[in-house]
Amino acid sequence: MHGVTGTDVPAALCRACVDLMDITGASVSLVGEDVDTRTLWWSSDDVAGRLAEAQYTLGDGPCLTVVTLVAPVLAGDLTSGADAARWPVFAQQAVGLGVRAVFSLPLGSSAIAIGSLDLYRDRAGPLSERDRSFAFAAADAITTAMLALQAGDAGTGMDGSWLRFHD
Repeated sequence: MHGVTGTDVPAALCRACVDLMDITGASVSLVGEDVDTRTLWWSSDDVAGRLAEAQYTLGDGPCLTVVTLVAPVLAGDLTSGADAARWPVFAQQAVGLGVRAVFSLPLGSSAIAIGSLDLYRDRAGPLSERDRSFAFAAADAITTAMLALQAGDAGTGMDGSWLRFHD
């Protein structure tokens, strides 16, 4: 693809999530060699970016849980119930940003997460079966693109050495 860099592929996949799924926004966060080192790699909008930053600042929230557990977290209602109680301060901040539901999926393998794909919605409710299928496929594709960057895949035209896995 002429003029397309390796970093364009994950961003395009995130934009597709927003365009094709019943969500309001998306972001990709990466974990450094030190698990406590996280960075926002891409966000669809200001709210998605602020949501990720709130989790880094608080040290708590769905994307951090995803990286720790290497398992998806589907929080369909941050206004009440188990989802709100799991991360009370984060949930309060998210609701203050207009976020009612967050769906975080690990990026990486079944053994280690190198980051997360975080989807949010401005209304409460679970992801549909169709949207869950698309989200998991998007997370797999983003992981593949990031691994290509890490390997310095000549086809991407980029050196992926900035992306480091933690042990």
